[in-house]
Amino acid sequence: MKKLENLFDQYEPKYGLLFCLALAAIIKFLLLFLFDKPINTDGALYISIAKHFAAGRFSEGLALYPMPFYPALIALVHFIIPSWDLAARLLSIFFMTFSILPLYFLTQDLFNRRAAFWAAFAFAVSPMFNEWSVDVIRGTGFVFCVLWAVWLGQKALKFEKPAFFVWTGGVSVISFLFRVEGIFLIVFFPLFCIVRMLQKPKTAVSVAKGLMLWLAFIAVLGGAGLTAAHLNQMPVNRLDSVTSKAAAALQFEFMDKYMARYKALEKLEGTAPFYHGRQNLLETTRHFMYLVYLTGFGKIFIKVIFPCFFVALFFSSWRPMQVQHAFILGLIGFYLLLVYLNLINRDFMQHRFLFAPACLVYPWVGQGLNNLFVRARYSFRPKFWLFCFLIVFAAVPAMKGFHSVVERDDGVIIEAGHFAKQNKLLQDARVLTNDAQLPYYAGLTIDQFERTPKKYKDDYAGMEKFAIKKHIDIIYIKVSDEKDIMPQFSGYRLIKKFPSDDRIIYIFGSEQFCKDKGLLQ
Repeated sequence: MKKLENLFDQYEPKYGLLFCLALAAIIKFLLLFLFDKPINTDGALYISIAKHFAAGRFSEGLALYPMPFYPALIALVHFIIPSWDLAARLLSIFFMTFSILPLYFLTQDLFNRRAAFWAAFAFAVSPMFNEWSVDVIRGTGFVFCVLWAVWLGQKALKFEKPAFFVWTGGVSVISFLFRVEGIFLIVFFPLFCIVRMLQKPKTAVSVAKGLMLWLAFIAVLGGAGLTAAHLNQMPVNRLDSVTSKAAAALQFEFMDKYMARYKALEKLEGTAPFYHGRQNLLETTRHFMYLVYLTGFGKIFIKVIFPCFFVALFFSSWRPMQVQHAFILGLIGFYLLLVYLNLINRDFMQHRFLFAPACLVYPWVGQGLNNLFVRARYSFRPKFWLFCFLIVFAAVPAMKGFHSVVERDDGVIIEAGHFAKQNKLLQDARVLTNDAQLPYYAGLTIDQFERTPKKYKDDYAGMEKFAIKKHIDIIYIKVSDEKDIMPQFSGYRLIKKFPSDDRIIYIFGSEQFCKDKGLLQ
C-alpha cells in the first residue's frame, strides 16, 4: 500500500487525467468486444434513420424521428467504419470516454486537481455510464455537450469574458440537438446571470454584455435552424413538444393528473378490509403521494450515480461556495425539479432522464472520494482502509458494470436475426413484430415492418387478427419463457424457435408464405 501511495503522489499530478481516460476506454472496449450485446431498441431507430441519410433519403429519415443530429453523426462515422452497429457504438464510447475531460476541468476549477482525479476515476468505472456507453443512445452525446457547456458557463461567470458566453451558448444549442432537455441549460443560464447581476451590481455591466452576446448567438443559431427547417418543410427537433410541455407546466396541468390519481386512490379505499379505519395503506399513499413519487425519484437518481458514489457525497466539501458552485448546484436543482414534475405528469420515468444531473454531481463525488482517501491514508491502519477504499470505490463499480451487461441473455436476438437474414426470410415479406431489435438484425430498417399494437401484447388471438388484416407474412415475436407456452396462431406455421434462459423468440409464417418458400413439409 505504501507503494500505491508513493505512485499516487508521484504520478497523479502529471498523468492522472491520462490514466482515467485510458481506464475508461479499456473498460468500454472490453464491454464492447467481450460481450455480444444486441443493440438497444432506440438504437435500431437511430441507425435506420442514419441509413436513410447515408442513402440521401433525408425526408424518409426525418419522417421516422424529427431529431436528425445524432443519426447524422452515425452516418458520418459509418463512412469510416463499415459496420453500422460498431460505428454507432464507437460514437457512444467516444462521447462517454471524453466526457471525462470537461468533468476533470470542471472539478479542478471547483475544488482541486486531486478531487478532479477522483471524479474522473469514479466516472470511468461507474456502472451505469459504462453500460450506456455500449448502447446507441443520444444521451451520451448530450452529456458530453452538457459537461462542456457547464464548464464554459462557470468560466463565463467567473471571468466575465464574452468569449466564454458565446461558447456556452453554442455548446448548449448542440446539447439541445441531442436531447430536448438541453433547453434546461438554455433557460437556466440567463436566469442565473440576471440573479448574479442583481446580487452583485459591480459585475452587472460585464455580465450583461456577455449575456447579450449569448442571447444574440442563440437567436442567430435558432433563427437559421428554424428558417432552414421551414424552407425544407421539416420538423424542428421536437420544438412543438417543448412548447406544449412548457405551456402545460405554466398551466399546472401536472396537478390535474395528480388530483385524478388522488381521487382514484380515494375510491379504492372502499375496497380495503377495514376501510372505515384510518391510516390504511391507500389513504396514507393518497395523502403522501408526492413523497411516494419523490422516493422513487430518489431511488433512480442514486442508482444512476451508483450507491457507493452517492455515499461519497456525504464526505464532500459543501462550504464555502463560490458563484461557480452555486451555478452548477442551481442547475442540478432546476433540472431535477422539472424532471420530478414531469414524473408526476407522466406517472413514469426512465433512468436516462437523470443522466445529465447525475454527471454534474460527480465533482462533489470526486471531492468526497479525495477526502475519504486522505482519511484512509492517515488512519491508524492505512493499509487496511486503503484496501477497503479500493474494493468499495474501484472493484465493486467495475464488477457491477460488467455484471449488468453479462446478465442480459440477449444473444438469442442476434442468433434469430442472423438466421432470418441468411435464409432471406424477411426479404420482400410483410413482417409483424413486438420488438424492433428482431427484424433489425435480419437486415430491416425500422420502417420496413409493422409493430404489434400494445393492446395485443399478450393477446395472441388479437395479434393474429391484426396480422391477417395487415396481410402479414411473418410474425416475428419475443416472449417471456416463464411458462414456455408457445403462442398459437391457426393461420400461421412455426418456422423456427430460439430459446434462451429468460426469453424465447418465435418466427411464424403464413400458410401461403411457407408454401411459396417451400417451408411446408
